[in-house]
Formats: sequence, structure tokens, C-alpha cells
Amino acid sequence: MKCTQCGASVTLEEKFCPYCGALNQSAVKHQADMQHYNRAFEATRKEVLANSEKQTRSHSQLIVLGIVILLNIVVFVCLINGSELSYRWRGWQIDRHADRYLTQLSTMEKEGSYTKMGLYYRRNNLYDAKRKSEIANFDTVCTMADEYERIVQCFYYLRNPEVNTYESQGELLERIANNYVRFEDNLKDKDKPYYEGHFTDAHLAAMMDMEERIHTMLQAYGGLDASDMEKLPETGSQELMILLGRRMGIYE
Repeated sequence: MKCTQCGASVTLEEKFCPYCGALNQSAVKHQADMQHYNRAFEATRKEVLANSEKQTRSHSQLIVLGIVILLNIVVFVCLINGSELSYRWRGWQIDRHADRYLTQLSTMEKEGSYTKMGLYYRRNNLYDAKRKSEIANFDTVCTMADEYERIVQCFYYLRNPEVNTYESQGELLERIANNYVRFEDNLKDKDKPYYEGHFTDAHLAAMMDMEERIHTMLQAYGGLDASDMEKLPETGSQELMILLGRRMGIYE
């Protein structure tokens, strides 16, 4: 390009003419444009880098979140499958030793060893027996045996307070009342159509024997009289707790 003053050749990089020293307007404009471009480019570059960093962090967080969710799903599935497998394994073990379990349960039921029967049923996880098996038919009887055992235990603690330092008399009375109500609720199963044919004669005899023993304890240790016993079927757990407390001289 030519200098506007002397006509000498100049370039865009030369701000002044090297011959006459005149200002090269084209170079000034070009250099201003380049500086503007450089500033715009730098600003754009920083913005791109910042956005890229944000996206990288965002993507990283999403990836981490996805991994956490996936791990939770895997753990959840494993727990479900593990629980199901564990349940199936216990059921298989019960079936494998069913004859032995049935012999022990039947013997204890016949002998009236109800506290041992309930404990034996729990310790061997026999609640996991198949629903249609003979062992499963012991479920209600052994649940009642548990309630019976707890009532016996509470009366023992009431009569021997030196061996029970962690429960008050009121707490023991509450346990007796609640256990008795649950016992009677289970006893009602024998009259429900759903359980028809579920209980053998030995089961039914054991249920009634346990109820008779509990009634005997309520009278002998709990102080209930004949009138109290007649009203017992309509007595709730709170009422029974208060009644026992009054008859035993614990409540005024």
C-alpha cells in the first residue's frame, strides 16, 4: 500500500511512513481492529473455558450421582435377593429336618412343656416353614406358647422382685395384660373358617390347657375372683392391668 503523503510503499504493520514519517491511517485502523479482535478472542476463550469447566463439573457430578444411584440399586436388589435366598434356604433346611422338628414339637406339646415349645420354635426359625406343612400348623400354638411363657415369667418376677431389677411392678402388670389379650386373640383362630382343619386335636387340647393354666395363675397369683374371671372375656388390656394391680395390692 502507498503512503498518502509521499507515495512510498508501507505495510499495515508500519504505523508511520518510514520515509516521511506521516501517520499510516490504514495501519492504525488495522492494528485497532486486531487489538479488538484479540480482546474479543481472549474474552471468548475465557468464557469457553469457564463454561467447559462448569460443564465438566456438572458432568462429573452427574456421573458420580449416577454411579451412587446405580450402586444403591445394586445393593437394594442384592438385599432383596439375599433376603429371599436366605428365606428359601431356611425353608429348605426346615424341610430337610422336618421329621425331627415335628417329633420334638409333638413331644413337648403332649408333655405340656409349652415354654420350651415356644422357645424351640423360635430358635430354629420354624416360622419360615412352608405354609402348608405340618410344622406351619404349629405356628399359632407356638405363638400362644410364647405369650404363655411371658406371663409365667412376669408372675415369677412379681413374686421374686430380687431377680428382676430392670422392670417395675407396673411394667410387669402391663406385660401380663398385653400378653393375655394377645393369647386370647390367637385362641379365637380355632373358631375361624379360614383355620378349619388347620389344628389337630393335640393342638386344640394344648391351647385350652394353656388357657386354663393362665386362668389359674390370674386367680392364684393375680388375686382375681370368680366374678373377675366371668368378666375376663370383655376386659381390655388396660382394664386387666389395673384390676390385677388392685387385687395384688400394687395399686390403691
